[in-house]
Amino acid sequence: VAAEALASATPLIVPDRGGCADMADPEVSETYGSADSRAAAAAIRRLFGRDPQALRAASLRVAAQVRSDSRHFSALFAHYEAVRAARELQAARSA
Repeated sequence: VAAEALASATPLIVPDRGGCADMADPEVSETYGSADSRAAAAAIRRLFGRDPQALRAASLRVAAQVRSDSRHFSALFAHYEAVRAARELQAARSA
């Protein structure tokens, strides 16, 4: 959901723990202490306290950088292949 929001140029307000926190670009996101409702309310106030035009411009910049599903999985599978190849090379050197 976080990636879809960013791809739609929608700012995020997310807890500081979990997968969404990794996607929270400070330019367009606010984070708060997980399970802390007061911190969540403060994050909402911080986001709504930002300059709307600057936030919209930043959101559009960030949206242009969000990878599609196919690009994400292509990069992920390439990473897996690189890890596999490195382990294979290390095993061959150890033998």
